[in-house]
Amino acid sequence: MYQLRLLGGFALYGGDGAPIALSSKKAVALLAYLGHRPGQPVSRSKIAALLWSERSEEQARSSLRQTLSVLRKALEAGGDGIIISSGQDLAMDDRAVRVDIIDFESGIGAAGGMDPAAVDLYRGPFLDGFDLREGMFEDWLRGERARLSDCAARAFAQLLQQSQSRGEDGAALDYATRLLALDPLREDIHRAVMRLHQQQGRWNEALRQYQDCRAILNAELGIDPEDVTRALKDEIQRQRDGTPVPATEADERRQLAAPRTAASLRQDGSQPAIAVMPFENLGNDPAQSYFADGITEDIITELSRFPELIVIARNSTFSYKDRTFDPQEVGAEFDVQYVLKGRVRKSGNQVRLTAQLLEAHSGKHIWAERYDREFADLFALQDELTRGIVAVLPGRVENFEARKATHKPPGDMAAYELLIAGKIHHHRFTQEDCTIALDLLDRAIGKEPGYAAAYAWKACVLGQALARGYLPDPTALFKGSVKAVGMALRLDENEVEAHRVQAEIAIVTKRLDAAVQHNERALSLNPNDPRLVAQKGELLTRLGRAPEGVQWINMAIRLDPYSWSHWAHLLGAALMLSDRYEAAAEAYLQSARPRFSHHADIAGCYAKLGLASEAAHHAALVLELKPGFTISKYIADLAYRHDREREHHREILRAAPLPPE
Repeated sequence: MYQLRLLGGFALYGGDGAPIALSSKKAVALLAYLGHRPGQPVSRSKIAALLWSERSEEQARSSLRQTLSVLRKALEAGGDGIIISSGQDLAMDDRAVRVDIIDFESGIGAAGGMDPAAVDLYRGPFLDGFDLREGMFEDWLRGERARLSDCAARAFAQLLQQSQSRGEDGAALDYATRLLALDPLREDIHRAVMRLHQQQGRWNEALRQYQDCRAILNAELGIDPEDVTRALKDEIQRQRDGTPVPATEADERRQLAAPRTAASLRQDGSQPAIAVMPFENLGNDPAQSYFADGITEDIITELSRFPELIVIARNSTFSYKDRTFDPQEVGAEFDVQYVLKGRVRKSGNQVRLTAQLLEAHSGKHIWAERYDREFADLFALQDELTRGIVAVLPGRVENFEARKATHKPPGDMAAYELLIAGKIHHHRFTQEDCTIALDLLDRAIGKEPGYAAAYAWKACVLGQALARGYLPDPTALFKGSVKAVGMALRLDENEVEAHRVQAEIAIVTKRLDAAVQHNERALSLNPNDPRLVAQKGELLTRLGRAPEGVQWINMAIRLDPYSWSHWAHLLGAALMLSDRYEAAAEAYLQSARPRFSHHADIAGCYAKLGLASEAAHHAALVLELKPGFTISKYIADLAYRHDREREHHREILRAAPLPPE
């Protein structure tokens, strides 16, 4: 069998392993083009136009025949077994030739897991160093080089992560180095190399890596490394020189407990971050503003499906609704590099939408587009807009088609309008709006009985009514939510909101395994939804992994800093069970709606800190809000995976002046 190598340059070997030289560039190009998809026939006219674009069709076909003759002579008797001629088509015989890019692509996408040996086949860019100076061929070549480079980068990044998790520092360093060879501007990978050297005590190598990072960023982009990279360099320098770290444990506790800004929560600075601002309503009817808000929320949701991006949640960006804003202001507040703004007008059955992507720190326009569509084509418009945005963002954003929403749009677009109006009323968090939202969602279901999203949001609104006491009969509200979310998942197993609500129901009913299953499924569909990220943190706390819970809840606040008070109690619980009592109490005190349980935990934290009067004050609030409270009843109602967490919680509460039984 012949061996054709196209990664890192061109090489062809015969069945005996001997190299076969080709003097004709066009012959090399022909083999490369057929070899990148062996077994697939390509018309002679297409190949002729690709390799001889400036010649007439007759001349190009004549040149193709000559090139095929050159190939047959070079390959001697085996030539006819490599290229199959069938009428007006040519193909490479995949039974006679083994091509490295085919083995590479199948190996990195293997169902049983990525094959490191296949990744090693990427020895360099596709047809590295080859230049044909034919416009159409060069366009194809550039596209293939970029595609395969992206595949290799994702593979190296995945293997880097796997190697680090296994403690295989040598392999991790190798993959990181290869990743930087593909993209030397990946500052997060420079940091990974620095940390790998740091773990081995190779301080000087780590510092040299920082110098390399600074030099390439300055030369290519005219910028300095990010704060987190400089902080890592300073840490390594202190370790090398034996200088003590200036930060105190109290500083760390305060940072975890009160993450007031998004910048303080940014984990490694490696992901592009974007804020989608409320789209302006240009319609004549002010009542149509809900439509512009709904479009904005949908765009946020679609972008949030990309785990390579950080997308600020609508609750935070909508603080700018009906306000003029400066991209620099938005960038500073939310710690994002990109800002998307737009306008929308709905007139009858027509929708016009304009969108602009701006660089936050400079306000420079990066991308802009206008869309004129029929209302029925709205979902295709949203897909097209999302595709345009992710195409211009830096980094390795995964294939768009793989991240598109998999649920089906409603057949009746009037149902969609009712849905988005219902969601807007839900987001206002008032009793009146809650009632209106339920009515709108029921009307959407009436128009489209198979509309999974409407059932999911009905379940969510019923949960809101239950939690906030907006409507009577809590038992009926709970049963209604369970019924609605069950219907949503039967209609569409990919409905994110349904999985989120189902996970909440499972937590309340102490079915933690089911809660984890639904939360993980929802996160796989929308990794940037801060409610799901915070829910993951809550589950980790209940599963006995409170320090990890702190990290996830902090990330939720990073994604939606304006909603931080809604998750303060979750952060407080995670910090409390991590024995960070001062930080836990400070977090609990920021809760938007303090409950008796919050005051009980605060009392326990203050008691652990030796603050008796503060503990007594919050213990009194517990009994005021919940007469008959006992530690035993409270703990019995909580869902913990292990008894050790339950007993740990009980022991904290017993330190406070609270009734034990």
